[in-house]
Amino acid sequence: MDITTTLSIAAVCAALAVGAVGAATLPEPFSVIIAPSTDEHPRNGEGDLIRLKNGDLFVAYGRWNRGTSDFSPAEIWCKTSSDGGKTWGSERQLVANEGKLTTFSVSLLRLK
Repeated sequence: MDITTTLSIAAVCAALAVGAVGAATLPEPFSVIIAPSTDEHPRNGEGDLIRLKNGDLFVAYGRWNRGTSDFSPAEIWCKTSSDGGKTWGSERQLVANEGKLTTFSVSLLRLK
């Protein structure tokens, strides 16, 4: 399964979870590409998604720079959505490539 499919599935799951809270029926499923690949960033993936306390969705994912190998330089980037995953704000760098090799494979956990 490629990363576009993985991030699209995550967005659909998040939208279903948001719509299911307090709703009698589930909303229509939808698909959205959260982090499309580009020539400069050919691989985006290994992400995680969490609902913030204010209800927004937060996604963090690895973004590779000019390579697709696990050993290509990568960083952690993030986006937020305030409409259940239908649209996403601008991406922001969350963790730089401090080790100069790769930084990816995000896992999010809400702490009290």
